[in-house]
Amino acid sequence: MQDEAHKRFYAAHKDTCKQRALKYYYAHRNERKEKMRAHAHMNKQEKADYDKKYYDAHKEEIMLRINVWKREHPESYAYRRSLGDNVICPNPFTDDETVDFHHVDDNNGLYIPSDLHRLYNGPDRAYHRECLQYIINQLYRGDSLTKV
Repeated sequence: MQDEAHKRFYAAHKDTCKQRALKYYYAHRNERKEKMRAHAHMNKQEKADYDKKYYDAHKEEIMLRINVWKREHPESYAYRRSLGDNVICPNPFTDDETVDFHHVDDNNGLYIPSDLHRLYNGPDRAYHRECLQYIINQLYRGDSLTKV
């Protein structure tokens, strides 16, 4: 009886229900992302085992996709291969914090917290580096008033 009432209500208010669902979906997006990150962090070994098993089972298909990507995006592939891994400063963060290696230029980089590193992700490398420069100055130099 109640299911029929719900069906009739949904049929009469279909557009409104869809708009509310989308509004809820976007309003709680960050919560879902944070839960997924926490789950991934807690289950790193299980994920690594699953990935290895999947890779072993689908090796040819994966290599084919990688080679297709390399052919279709030669400039991105060349750029990724040319980045250096010189560490400017040792990692000052504890093992509890998740850190990413941020390239200050094409050869040198340093460690910054992952959540700060993700703030300015995007296709424009120069913008990414420019925006993170202020954060890096605060973390490593202690400059709170200068923006390079």
